[in-house]
Amino acid sequence: MVLCADIIIAAEGASFGYPPSRVWGTPTTAMWVYRMGLERAKRYLLTGDEIPAPDAARIGLVLETVADDRLQEHALAFARRMAQVPTSQLVMLKLLCNQTAENMGLSSSRTLSSLFDGIARHTQEGSTSSPAPARAGSGRRSASATTRSATTGRGRGRRGGGKLQGGGT
Repeated sequence: MVLCADIIIAAEGASFGYPPSRVWGTPTTAMWVYRMGLERAKRYLLTGDEIPAPDAARIGLVLETVADDRLQEHALAFARRMAQVPTSQLVMLKLLCNQTAENMGLSSSRTLSSLFDGIARHTQEGSTSSPAPARAGSGRRSASATTRSATTGRGRGRRGGGKLQGGGT
């Protein structure tokens, strides 16, 4: 879910990944290819390996990382910087970027990944496997979500919103 945020600023101690891809489903956000390219998306989705935050920034999965104890301060300063741009301009710029992603097939990717996720959960392997427990509150946070629970939990969150913290593509 964290990959649906418009901007991701992560704490250096965070990690990302989708371990359930080994047997339990597909990420329904479909943002992997769009954020880091086809080959890297395959590398991490086909193995379920975790990506430490500094590596995630280097490969384009997140915008940047900051020291764990500076995350909130840095993310708020970033949000204040964006807030200096007129709202109408922010809306147009976001729409321009989002429409480009839609033209590249984001909507159909999202539909297909949701369909495959549902199918995988009803296979013999998917129905007998259980995900790693979510570790909410583990202290490893990104500016938009607790990365452990967002990447290993079974639940699905809401989409949309377009805020710095939370959804929106």
